[in-house]
Amino acid sequence: MVNLLKSITFCIAFLAMLIASGSVSTLAASWDYRFTHNDHDTLIIGEVVSLNEHNINVEVEGYIVSPFDINTQNPRKQLRPHFVTVVNIRDVWASDLEIGNYVIASLNSIGDHYEVAWGLFLVDSLNHKTLNVLTYSRTYDEELTDFVNNVGIYTANDNNSQENSLSFKYILFVFLGTGVSIVLFGATLYVLRYKYKK
Repeated sequence: MVNLLKSITFCIAFLAMLIASGSVSTLAASWDYRFTHNDHDTLIIGEVVSLNEHNINVEVEGYIVSPFDINTQNPRKQLRPHFVTVVNIRDVWASDLEIGNYVIASLNSIGDHYEVAWGLFLVDSLNHKTLNVLTYSRTYDEELTDFVNNVGIYTANDNNSQENSLSFKYILFVFLGTGVSIVLFGATLYVLRYKYKK
């Protein structure tokens, strides 16, 4: 009887320690919870640029990071690749994929490639504020769409940010150049008008 009480006490203490450390929630979490709580190396939105039976290549448009982390004691660093090769694609992930499709993918890094961690799904656009996630269930569609549109923190791919920055600089250059030209033209007219009045 004493040994049984010791065993029960040990089990209760062990469970209390697991609960206190957050490990139980990690062990018991569903795939959608893990998808929306950073339990992967990266969560990307991008366009499929090539594919075969086993791999797909995705040009990354941006990244989603959850403000809520499943790994509170040891958060996983969220990677920001510009281009990913996703290997070991199973039929469940790749059956409906075509070149030009937009996807959202929870991925883990394996060397210089990636593999699906908690899901790879079609999305209907690359705009994180308005896209719809298309899983196999309406409930998950709504949950993941709400997460991407409203909860997750979006960061654009650095390459796209540089292009936007260059176009902004060009617009600023044209605007300032036009403004300077107008001021110089106005000053010239003023000087000529003043000169001919005398």
